Amino acid sequence: MNRRMFLRAGTIATAAFSAVSYAAAAEPAVGLIERFYGSLTNAMKRAGSSSVAEKARLLAGPVNATFDTAAMTRLAIGQQWSSIAAGQQGAIQQAFARFLVATYAKQIRNYSGERFEVSQATESRRIGTLVRSKIIDGGGSATSVDYIVTAGRAIDIYLNSSVSELAARRAEFGSILASGGGTALLNSLNERTNRLLAG
Repeated sequence: MNRRMFLRAGTIATAAFSAVSYAAAAEPAVGLIERFYGSLTNAMKRAGSSSVAEKARLLAGPVNATFDTAAMTRLAIGQQWSSIAAGQQGAIQQAFARFLVATYAKQIRNYSGERFEVSQATESRRIGTLVRSKIIDGGGSATSVDYIVTAGRAIDIYLNSSVSELAARRAEFGSILASGGGTALLNSLNERTNRLLAG
């Protein structure tokens, strides 16, 4: 390769790298979900005969890095959040974080060719950026799973583009709070987490 061709190739490569870097920087929400799916894939490949508790230890870091569980707890509780004692609020947020990790750990099975596709096109929503994705099982069946990302972390999940995780939790938590307040919600989250981890 002569000097002119070498310089031209270098210029093209630099331009291409800059374009890729710009795209990655422009859509950090997409990168967040791609990294999370990478962690899920690694966990599935390493799962083997691991217990749910062992899988939870693998997933705790990625789940807490991907989801703003403190914000999710506040949003799921809604207006009743201010009626919970400040000291208990933190305990409930921690319990919800453990519950979310345990839920993912319970769902993890041995890897059988599953793959994750994340759309590079995002949509702006009132409370953040919508990232669309598909989970494709080993047989080729796809499930749509979308995420709302704000301030660098996900705060809601939509199954099949319509079922909001926060909306489902809001109805559930509201019922528990109405019957027993913050203590009942904290106990419920801890009990459910322990049952998941024991599986």
